[in-house]
Amino acid sequence: MLSIFELQEYVNKKIDEEQIPGWVSLVPKVLLGICINITEDFYKKIAKWLNDMENYRLQETYENHLIIKLVVVQFINNFLSLFYVAFYLQDMARLRATLATLFITKQIIGNAKEAILPYIMEKVKMYHMTYKMAEENINLDEDSEDNENLNEGQDEIDQKNEQHEQKDEHSELFNARKKSTFHSLKKNESEMFTLTQAEVESCMKTYEDTFDDYLEMLIQFGYVILFSSAFPLAGICALLNNLVEIRTDAFKLCTSLQRPFGQRVENIGTWQDAMELMGVIGVLVNFGLLGISGQIEHAFPGVSTANVIMIIVVLEHITLACKFAIAYAIPDIPHWVSLQMAKLEFNRREALKKLDQAVLASAKENKEKITKTHEEHCSSPTMKELKKPEPGKVWPTAMTETAANFKLYAGLRPVDEVDKDYLNEDFQNSKPLDEKKDD
Repeated sequence: MLSIFELQEYVNKKIDEEQIPGWVSLVPKVLLGICINITEDFYKKIAKWLNDMENYRLQETYENHLIIKLVVVQFINNFLSLFYVAFYLQDMARLRATLATLFITKQIIGNAKEAILPYIMEKVKMYHMTYKMAEENINLDEDSEDNENLNEGQDEIDQKNEQHEQKDEHSELFNARKKSTFHSLKKNESEMFTLTQAEVESCMKTYEDTFDDYLEMLIQFGYVILFSSAFPLAGICALLNNLVEIRTDAFKLCTSLQRPFGQRVENIGTWQDAMELMGVIGVLVNFGLLGISGQIEHAFPGVSTANVIMIIVVLEHITLACKFAIAYAIPDIPHWVSLQMAKLEFNRREALKKLDQAVLASAKENKEKITKTHEEHCSSPTMKELKKPEPGKVWPTAMTETAANFKLYAGLRPVDEVDKDYLNEDFQNSKPLDEKKDD
């Protein structure tokens, strides 16, 4: 980065001497943007390595600390040059040009890395796989022909001679067929060698996580809010980039990556804290730029440096108070969303209540049907027509229903249904031992 700033100084000096045109001054800034995008991946690997070395127990804790590390290293990587120009060189014109160049360069390179480059790599991979399949099929056909020709000889000597001749002939045929197949693949490749959609998607890369997307939005938010006083058009550039980003992300997910599985979460977690911290830093930086630019001295002529600092501190505290008050006043969940969620919860509980009532009613109805069927069965004519059993023949109680159904032993009854009179007569006919002795 320091070497690029030295190159910028050299180019500006040559432009002042009118030795080179003015548009050349953009070259060091573009190189700085490319350098930042290259080192971005390097810093990501360092942050992930450090986070892995800490060996967190929970996945949530691991991700939260990884977010913190990524935010810190990417904040330094993307905004260090801007802080250097703003507060060390104190050149507002150069800050504006550097910010615009870095912002636009990052957007172009980011969209190219996310959508265009993966799409090209995926197409090249598919073409390579198709050509490899065609070449393997040709080799299999050649091997099968060689095996057939090897089995046709009669004598061993003739077989060896024929093999040499066939190899020469088949090598020529193989080269000719390979060339013709290569040309035919260009014309009618989809008809000869095709891959199913499942095979194509299985070879695609997986969508790992949302860290890159959130980090990209955080950096864009920093470019807009940190130095918005130096480059007010940053907000419009961010809006246009987001409109393009929606379609590029959709294109990336549909053509270059495997279909990701969605996960339900309560909120964006630590990213929300990073956004709020970025807002606070943005207030401090913009009021610092306000003091450096000299606009306070123009608004209040003759004011001292101490008074300028006091004015900036007071305005900064007022702005922060307004920011936190607005954030507290506006709920995280809008009122109409809360009402809709409450309605859905009420409908869910009512549906569960109706389901429980229906289950209870169905169980009660089934119980009544069973009871009614049992009563009808017990009062059936077959059960009533059972005759008295003969002496010594008693039908078990548990088998009464079976006997009635199959009409077996119609003259038998259970013990508990034996005629009481019969038992009484039998009991009367029997005499006690004392009476028998008297007789």
